[in-house]
Amino acid sequence: MKHKTGKLVSLLCAVSVAAAGAAYAMPAAALEGFDPGLGVLGIHQTGSCGEQVTWSLDEETGTLTISGTGDMAMSNRELMLGFLPIAGSVQSIVIGEGVTGICANAFLGFDRLTSVTLPESLKRIGQGAFDGCRSLEELDIPAGVEDIGAYAFLETPWLKHQKETQSMVIVGGVLLCCGNECPGERLTAEEVYALTGNQFYFEDMYALTIPDGVKTIADRAFAGCYEMITLTVPEGVEKIGAEAFYCCTYLVQADLPDTLKEIGSLAFGGTDLRPGFELPAGVEKIGGGAFNTAPFFLQIAETEPFAILNGYLLKAGTEQSGVVTIPDGVKEIGTLAFCECTGITSVVIPDSVKVIGESAFAGCTNLTSVQFADGLEHIGNYAFNGCPLLSEIDLPDTVKTIGDGAFFECSALQSLDLSAALEDIGFNAFACCPALTEVNFPDSLKNIGESAFARDGLLSVVLPDGLESLGVYAFSENGQLVSVTIPDTLAGIGTGVFDGTPWQTALASTDPFVIFNDILMRGGTAASGEITLPDGIREIADDAFRECADLLCVQIPDSVTKIGDFAFEHSGLTELVIPPNVTEI
Repeated sequence: MKHKTGKLVSLLCAVSVAAAGAAYAMPAAALEGFDPGLGVLGIHQTGSCGEQVTWSLDEETGTLTISGTGDMAMSNRELMLGFLPIAGSVQSIVIGEGVTGICANAFLGFDRLTSVTLPESLKRIGQGAFDGCRSLEELDIPAGVEDIGAYAFLETPWLKHQKETQSMVIVGGVLLCCGNECPGERLTAEEVYALTGNQFYFEDMYALTIPDGVKTIADRAFAGCYEMITLTVPEGVEKIGAEAFYCCTYLVQADLPDTLKEIGSLAFGGTDLRPGFELPAGVEKIGGGAFNTAPFFLQIAETEPFAILNGYLLKAGTEQSGVVTIPDGVKEIGTLAFCECTGITSVVIPDSVKVIGESAFAGCTNLTSVQFADGLEHIGNYAFNGCPLLSEIDLPDTVKTIGDGAFFECSALQSLDLSAALEDIGFNAFACCPALTEVNFPDSLKNIGESAFARDGLLSVVLPDGLESLGVYAFSENGQLVSVTIPDTLAGIGTGVFDGTPWQTALASTDPFVIFNDILMRGGTAASGEITLPDGIREIADDAFRECADLLCVQIPDSVTKIGDFAFEHSGLTELVIPPNVTEI
């Protein structure tokens, strides 16, 4: 996310303006009580909140406008820096046509918000998007919305009213949650006993039938509804969200439709679904732990080598040890499938497998080798996290993405052959692999995530020409790194990419400033007293002069258009000159 300067306001003292179009100079008095880390002027009135989506705040009316095309996309850090400072000022939100998704936690805690205008183009509302909007009483959700995350409207008067007046809250084709009253057909004690064989009986136990017209059952829609005994889902429903029926502890039967395509993680976890439950053949995606602890699922896991449903290997079955060969035909190895199977020493994966799920082999402490096959496209977050004996990885040329922490703390890893099709390496993907001394990056690579190779043993780094983004601290704390080649075309370089490396230390000790591709990354030998930054730099990176206590005055050249987050935090800055071309702070 980018923050852009809006109108200039005085801080504690007036900011002098020499002339129209001239640079703004702030003397020491104007900086009292001001934290430069929050943006040089402390003003965040406009910014980006997605690849092609922007936001702007009209302070006079308290209206926040979201404009552009595509989904909103903001990390927690970006939300903290962008929306948290304005949360108490926003009274209305207008989201323009073209915006298709609201990101998770987007407007969390906007407690003065009373009005929201949503576009017909909207398809998705993320988890917790309007959570804590305690003044939001009215809301019109477009019929085209297909997915609503958990807690999206938690603690809003609007949701409270819906639950008071409806047995099931349905907006468009999304069944959001149940109401305050029993939403199903009440059962007698005799009926409950016939279904469950259980003498225990609760007065409000019921059989639930989902109404026609629903396409999606939202995340956590009925989570914890222990009174539910049976479930009938009609034709037309295509998705059951994560934890939708989680911990419905007396749910013994579920009749699912042939139209169903997706079941989210833990959707039926903690239920009592019995042997005889049938999963429709059309289900194409099953989330991790979708049927955890359900008796029908446990029976499969106890009697078969692998618990496989519709091509998804969801759990290692009978005790696994030694060499494990995944059956041909499996298309995805699910979340936690082999997690902490400490007896496994080697895994052979067939070419039918497209995805290795989150934490699938995490904590397999005796795993020494994995034989991957062509066909694999994605390795999920933390898939091989904490496999300390895994020494060699040879990825097929079909792999496109490697998730966060996928090989984190694989301390014996020495050799890494990346896929020729690889485009994205996630946060911490290969961090804390001290034996890893060399990596050859393919030309296809577009993004290296935050801390992806931090605290490794790399000796040199040659980044490919096609690289577009290099995340914060990506190669930090590589104590043996002495050689780095960065392509001139790389525009997005994060904070502290090479902090704690001999290569950067050498630069900082000999050069006035540490500059990569016209981005001033760190103050070097010149980061004290009164300094003039070199002409030609286009950006001052996040944290560039953070903790530079001896820095008093900075002259910024006209070439600079962006000043990063916390750029001058906790410095000794007493005067700062900002040129008119700076548009993002």
